[in-house]
Amino acid sequence: MAELGNSVNKSNESDAGPDGVYHQFLRHLPESCLHTLLKLFNNIWTTGAIPPSWREASVVPIPKPRKDPSDPSNYRPIALTSCLCKTLERMVNDRLVHVLRSRNLLSRVQCSFRKDHSTLDHLVRLETFIKKLLPEKSKFWHFFFHLEKAYDTTWKYGILKDLFELDFRGRLPVFISNFLKDRHFKVKAESGATLTAGWKKLNSF
Repeated sequence: MAELGNSVNKSNESDAGPDGVYHQFLRHLPESCLHTLLKLFNNIWTTGAIPPSWREASVVPIPKPRKDPSDPSNYRPIALTSCLCKTLERMVNDRLVHVLRSRNLLSRVQCSFRKDHSTLDHLVRLETFIKKLLPEKSKFWHFFFHLEKAYDTTWKYGILKDLFELDFRGRLPVFISNFLKDRHFKVKAESGATLTAGWKKLNSF
């Protein structure tokens, strides 16, 4: 129950996913309903059966400023997924991160998605390195890589392979595998006074 409470309190104000459940609703549930929700989460965790609506996302395309709106690539997609699912995701993620940190399984130079770290750490490290070399008048090369659509092109099988090589077994890889399968999204696009929606199936492995 403590893990569920922490996850609910960490939630951000956001629109609901396809199931219509908002984070604000979860934060105002009475204790009896929270116990029922926890039983549901434990059943999903034990069986690995992900509700179909949790695999769906409503995508709202936001036009980029000063870009041609007739070009679909000039929109930034905002995906709205189930708040119930995101609540369980945070619970699972907190456990996973705890194990990764306690076993020192994360690289010391990884800064993103780590508590008390930031991508700004890399800039500070670079600045420090430059200042050390300035008195020596030395030259050095540095490279920056930008991965376009990094999340969309993530190798799903590779995620499970990494978890297996890190000795994760049991329900965690089963939950993640089922969570990543058969995902869909619905794109909302306004056309005058009407709202149209189209479905597209995401690649699964």
